[in-house]
Parts: sequence; structure tokens; C-alpha cells
Amino acid sequence: MRELEAADSKTALDAIAYFVARIRREIGGLAATIGGLDAIVFTGGIGENSVRIREAVLSDMHWIGVKLDRDANNMSAQVISTKDSNVVIFVIKTDEERMIAEHTAGAAELWGHDARNTKPSENNTQELDLPASSGN
Repeated sequence: MRELEAADSKTALDAIAYFVARIRREIGGLAATIGGLDAIVFTGGIGENSVRIREAVLSDMHWIGVKLDRDANNMSAQVISTKDSNVVIFVIKTDEERMIAEHTAGAAELWGHDARNTKPSENNTQELDLPASSGN
């Protein structure tokens, strides 16, 4: 995304516009399905680092109660909605690699392996006893 945002080509701008449109479509669909929103959370690399994408996604979303505080967004504050917004908008920093590792270790423990204390070695050829695939 950084490369697209840095580029001035029509192709890059079209890619960003498509990306934003898909996010907006999902927000609108979810809001319609569940009867409104309490919060929107931006996280991960793009969500927590791209002021431009967040602003584009949230522009003209007042119909579902979103009011963006542009100054807070520009500072990547943790809350970027205005005080009178019906939807609270969060920017949450994450450590995605750590979360993947923790979830993987937790899954390994489900099958009786302590992945946090296991070190690979040449003699360690034990395989995980994974459940049989359902064929789907």
C-alpha cells in the first residue's frame, strides 16, 4: 500500500480506489445486517499506518453515524472519531507476527504439544496428531 500511495499513476490510484470501495462496501453491508455500528477498528499495517486510507474509507459515512476527527486521524490517535460521533473509530496497533505465533502455539497445545517449550532438533521427528480432514 505504501508503494501505491507513493505512486502517481492512474493504475495505483485505481487500485487504492478499489481497495477503499471494498472496505466501504463491507462496512455498509455489516451495518445494514446488524442494524448499525458501535465501533469501527482499524488495525494491522494499513489500518494503523495509512491516514489517507482511513480518511477515504470513512468519508461520507455520516449516514451510519460516523464522524471522523481529521486532526486525530492525522496524528494516528487511538480514537479518531469526534466526541459526538455515534460510531467510535479506533486505531489499534498490533503485533501481527506475535499473534500468529501465539495462536499457532495454542493450536499445537490442543493436540497435546507444548509448542512454547519445544525446540527443533534432528532427533525430534514427532509429528502433530492433526484431526482428519473432512475432505472439504
